[in-house]
Amino acid sequence: MPPFLAFRLWLREGPSAERALAAVAAAVVLALVVLALVPVAGESSSPAGLAVELPAPAGSTGPTGASSAAAGARAHGTTGGASAPGATGSSAVGGSAAAGGTRATGAGGVAAGGGTGQSSATPGSPGCAAARTSSAPGVTASTVLFDVANISLAGPIGNSTFDVRPDLGKIAQALADDINEHGGLACGRKVVLKQYDVNPLDANDSQSKCLQMASDHPFLVFNVGAYLTPAARQCFVQNKVLEMSSTQIDYTELQQSYPYLFSVPAVAEQMVDAAVAGFAKRGIFSGPKFKKLGLFEDGCDPPVNKRIDEDLARAGVMSSQVTKYVLDCNVASPPNQIEQGVVQQKLANATHVLLASSETNDENYVRIANGQNFHPQYLVSDYGSNTSGAGTENWGSAFNGAVGITTTRVGEFSSGVHNPQEVECDKVMRRHGVPGVQHENKDTSAMGSCDSFWFVRQAMAGAGDNPTQLSFLQSLSTMGLFRSADLGDGLFNRRGKLTGGDFEREIVYRGSCSCWHIVDRTMRPVQ
Repeated sequence: MPPFLAFRLWLREGPSAERALAAVAAAVVLALVVLALVPVAGESSSPAGLAVELPAPAGSTGPTGASSAAAGARAHGTTGGASAPGATGSSAVGGSAAAGGTRATGAGGVAAGGGTGQSSATPGSPGCAAARTSSAPGVTASTVLFDVANISLAGPIGNSTFDVRPDLGKIAQALADDINEHGGLACGRKVVLKQYDVNPLDANDSQSKCLQMASDHPFLVFNVGAYLTPAARQCFVQNKVLEMSSTQIDYTELQQSYPYLFSVPAVAEQMVDAAVAGFAKRGIFSGPKFKKLGLFEDGCDPPVNKRIDEDLARAGVMSSQVTKYVLDCNVASPPNQIEQGVVQQKLANATHVLLASSETNDENYVRIANGQNFHPQYLVSDYGSNTSGAGTENWGSAFNGAVGITTTRVGEFSSGVHNPQEVECDKVMRRHGVPGVQHENKDTSAMGSCDSFWFVRQAMAGAGDNPTQLSFLQSLSTMGLFRSADLGDGLFNRRGKLTGGDFEREIVYRGSCSCWHIVDRTMRPVQ
């Protein structure tokens, strides 16, 4: 998540006086990171009513495997040549859901067809109103209650320090008002929001706000960067509250939190799957330029590191062609430790370096390598926020020409491509008196909020006249193609599918603008 990324950058580069004042807060963050690595013990808290099948991790032979994403895309009208945003800003992924009760989507992710369980009555019509009941937590005959947890970094570590928009609450309200103005949800119900400012640096504040939200009994909670670790997010699971997360999660957390956690972006494993397969497909691991790969990781997510090894082997990269260095798990690792990795990979004559740690550590790697006159071809994935639109100026000129494979829409705005969802997001904000989308780096929070609200709107369209948690989760798995403004497009066409990021493209870093630019106009199914 960009706010957390920005916080890590502040730890390294912020004024010493501010860092001293925030030492206690930083210690809390470090403790949270450590806690996030500890597996959650105990049996699943999923009630029998929500016991739908969890898919296998991305890249496996199960239903969410990368090859299945491509197969699913073909089955639903999208192929390796799926249409992508061109100069006119057309949608990144072509085709429409045509079978299995899935629903096509238009701009903003609005459901455009009659999906499974969708109301047969027009929203607001007498027949529809007569059918409405209080069917689930947060759902009355006339309203649907959502709670919103907005990141609020207090004291010397303020949101403005990291270009986190100060109007997150107004953004959420604008989106809710717009939905209400266009027919509401679930047979014409009005969206009602209850919003909380949550300081992720204060464990007591995070826990108490989570318990307050649980006591509200909302239909679901939008986590807008406020709960940054698996340990913090477990409060929602323990209280059986559905959570729409905009932060990076991995398959282990998805499994342990099932079925209460879902998101628009891909899980971490799919991020690295897409990247390694994408590099291989584009010939990056082939000669004559490629000789040896420097693999730079940290110890924070061993399953993801293992997945990278497996992906490289599948791509034909032999272990003798890889020199690996793994940092300890730190929010911002000591420069001398990063330097050891640089020296190791320089002495090994690495021609390419795949950066797979936090963006803070990876940016330091680039700086240190530049100082040692080591200039490999840099490669990155979405993992660790390395392709984030926020904070791109921190990479520096030595990163020029770096290649990324992303499952998000990053780079479009900087390339002059405006997809329909981003355009609509901008219009919604402006119609409701909120500043629109003006810059890719500074407005990721606005676009991400649009994605989150529109994702829920699309799922609710298939959850029936009187939605329940179960019907909502079932609708997620059958709603078809979701098009995003920023966080990534997903194909939700199989049981238990709770995360997106099913399409990828190549991007390149340009030092001239300190930004990402798209290379592929077409987003293709993750292979």
